[in-house]
Order: sequence, then structure tokens, then C-alpha cells
Amino acid sequence: MSVFEETALYFCLWCVCVLLHYCNPCVS
Repeated sequence: MSVFEETALYFCLWCVCVLLHYCNPCVS
């Protein structure tokens, strides 16, 4: 996994945890 992919994944998880459904497309 590239650094960009790892960063994108981390951001998505952070969004889900902190902003709840705001970043739902990240996990859908």
C-alpha cells in the first residue's frame, strides 16, 4: 500500500470516527 493510500484510509477512518456519517462514502 502506498503512502497516499495509507493516508487516505486513515483520513476516512478519522472522518467516520469524528464526523460520523459525514464521510460515509469512505466506508460504503
